[in-house]
Amino acid sequence: MPVHAQPFGELVAMICLVCDEQLPAPEPRDDGDPPGERAPTGTSPGARGRAPTSKPAQSRRPAAVGRSYVRPILFTLSAGLFGWSVGLVDAMGALLPAADHGAPGAVGTALALGGGYGTWRALSLPGVAGIVPAGIVGRAIATVFVASVVPGLAPDAVEVLDHYGAYIGLNSSAVALLAAAGAMVGGLYWLVDRRFKAMPLPVRWLVRIPLASACLAVALYSPGPR
Repeated sequence: MPVHAQPFGELVAMICLVCDEQLPAPEPRDDGDPPGERAPTGTSPGARGRAPTSKPAQSRRPAAVGRSYVRPILFTLSAGLFGWSVGLVDAMGALLPAADHGAPGAVGTALALGGGYGTWRALSLPGVAGIVPAGIVGRAIATVFVASVVPGLAPDAVEVLDHYGAYIGLNSSAVALLAAAGAMVGGLYWLVDRRFKAMPLPVRWLVRIPLASACLAVALYSPGPR
């Protein structure tokens, strides 16, 4: 944009509205165009009339210090100690030996739960729900049927786990124990704990007791000889 001197209006310089830089006045053109209409060197005609822009200042604040995990650990540990004082840790820990020393039963239970849930979800799909007879009653009957049949595959599943688990140092008992511990801890978090994150602190602490007790039971469990 042209910069004119006052009071006679003499063209003295050009100002770039994009980079906010003062440029020398251009020489008059031979084609008769006023010198103020020619775009200065280094700018494009499309830059005429644009409002001055400035690059936002870079933040010089130091990187935020990593959050402390002491408070969440103490929060969960206190809930776990309360669960241990009322016997909840021992009650949950009693499920682990059953999975450790009864791999066929644990695998059968896992197959029943997985098969039943998968059947219920599969029959609720839009393209399938319309052809299931008796609607929701038919879905429930099919779910119960699958959940009662698939545990019969537990012995074969145990043999497969023993055969292929040997390559990584795990047998069916170890796999069943890990699955039971993961299902207990993960299930409590997924079904209970995560749904109360927006609640007040006392409510969150009460809800954290089952999950913290399960974590403590898993941490204190010793498989022992099989």
